[in-house]
Amino acid sequence: MSERKIKRPAVRRCLAMCVLASWLPSLSASADILIESHRNGRPADADRILGPMREELAKAGVKVRPVDVVAEAGDQLPLSGVANPEFGPNLPADPAGQVEQGTRQVFRGDYDAGLATLESLIKAAQQNPALVVADTLSSAWLTKAYAAVAFAHLRKHQLDAATEAVAEEIRSLPDSPIGRIVGPDIATLSDTVRKTLDGSTSGTLRISVSQPDVQIFLDEHAPAPGRTFLKLPNGTYRLLLVRSGVSRRYAAVVVPDRTTDLSIDWDADAAFTATASWIGFVWPRGQDTKTDVAVARYAHGAARHDVLVASIVERGAHRFLAGKIFEKKTGALVRHKAIALGRDDDRCGRALAQYLLKGSPSSCLIDDSGELVHAAKPEHTPRDHDDHPPSRIIPIGILAVGGALLATGIGMVQIDQDPSHQLKRTYRDTAPAGFGLTIGGAVVSGIGVGWLLFRSSKTHSTPVAVVTHDTAYIGWLRRF
Repeated sequence: MSERKIKRPAVRRCLAMCVLASWLPSLSASADILIESHRNGRPADADRILGPMREELAKAGVKVRPVDVVAEAGDQLPLSGVANPEFGPNLPADPAGQVEQGTRQVFRGDYDAGLATLESLIKAAQQNPALVVADTLSSAWLTKAYAAVAFAHLRKHQLDAATEAVAEEIRSLPDSPIGRIVGPDIATLSDTVRKTLDGSTSGTLRISVSQPDVQIFLDEHAPAPGRTFLKLPNGTYRLLLVRSGVSRRYAAVVVPDRTTDLSIDWDADAAFTATASWIGFVWPRGQDTKTDVAVARYAHGAARHDVLVASIVERGAHRFLAGKIFEKKTGALVRHKAIALGRDDDRCGRALAQYLLKGSPSSCLIDDSGELVHAAKPEHTPRDHDDHPPSRIIPIGILAVGGALLATGIGMVQIDQDPSHQLKRTYRDTAPAGFGLTIGGAVVSGIGVGWLLFRSSKTHSTPVAVVTHDTAYIGWLRRF
């Protein structure tokens, strides 16, 4: 009896391990966010086409709704300098007035209400930096907001929170000292924190941008004259880049005694958009798509989320849904496939999602030829009135030469076999050469016929380039 009691738990553990081992390989990949990529605008029926794929990905925990994507990985993506209301708070029309209201609440001793008012404003400012830098009075009301927040925390005996608020003000607005805006206590704390930051080991932030005329703002203050920021106190900095009315915001972490490099492809990031219904790239006509390189950078940047990309592609009368998955940490392209639309879109859309997640095979999936090019090759269709397109001239010529050799060889064999012996006296021993020409003509004629048959078979299939982002999958696909 005792032996059974001892063995049963061991058996249960063994069975549990076996079940776990068999279950683990079926787990989906850590593919956390989905974005889209389209050329010349997003198709009107994109939601219907992408619906099954998005639903299948959502079941596996992938964030597919734009609001969830931004909440989960907003710091990985080049969001606009003016936040979409779906993703964050709007900057109030009168931010200075809201600061005054929050400050009065704090001075009346209603610290929680004051903190709620002021911190919501600071958050709105950080998510709408393009509006802040356009406001010439922003440094004044932001400085007072940070000072009032620090005052409230200090009165609540939260010294660490007060110190962090002052430090954030010094990092964000180094040219706007707090002074005695809200009284001597915060002025003293500010002087102490500034001395500590000045005496601490600093880091360097170096920014490279593909377009030279991009303006760079560091933490919502004046545009930087260069691309390298020296002696920055350690911490996370907010960057705003602006060019021709387009703005994008980024986050950069500066650590002591190190140089943080941030490389930005402005053309790619400017093509990125985030709306309430979808999030991803729209590539203008004539512009090279750079989705693969950009998404690899996004995935590698924060190293927390894999990135899936879906794209609806039109090639003539055919449409395709293409998908890719990029690995976090390395940014490497892990898997990529496409499906043809118009035939069982629901099942095939789900099959594409399962392939991206797990590598699961399906008859729906279209394999590329292995050749990746930067632009799709256009389809070539011979003109209807052209009976002999240029691609058939060479095999027809070969066939004609073969026929001539064959006829000549047969003629020479007949001369050597002339029963009257009249031609044979003049043309002696022509049979060997005739047999050689006959064989050679037959071989050449066979080559010509084979070539023509090959060209004829290719007219029944159309070369279709399945384009997704900045590459094209070239494959010979049968007409659907």
